[in-house]
Amino acid sequence: MSPIRKPTLEERANSQLPLTSTVMQILLSLSTEDRHGLGIADSPAGDSDDPRRRYYRITPLGRRVLELETERLATLVGTAHRRRAFKRP
Repeated sequence: MSPIRKPTLEERANSQLPLTSTVMQILLSLSTEDRHGLGIADSPAGDSDDPRRRYYRITPLGRRVLELETERLATLVGTAHRRRAFKRP
């Protein structure tokens, strides 16, 4: 009986694509700093820090998924531009 092979980070990341718009926004918000839930949801400025808040950080898998999705979207936009599907401002 052969041992079960765990999927690689790359395989796991690719299995998450394409991302929904909401998940893409969450990963983007976590890509620069750890945030609490309201920080991810863009709470009003001046909100004081509360030690009871749960903070979230992007994982290596989340970062790789974000990189892959960004590359995929950049390719898509490049194709649309080459086909003159939109006008640049």
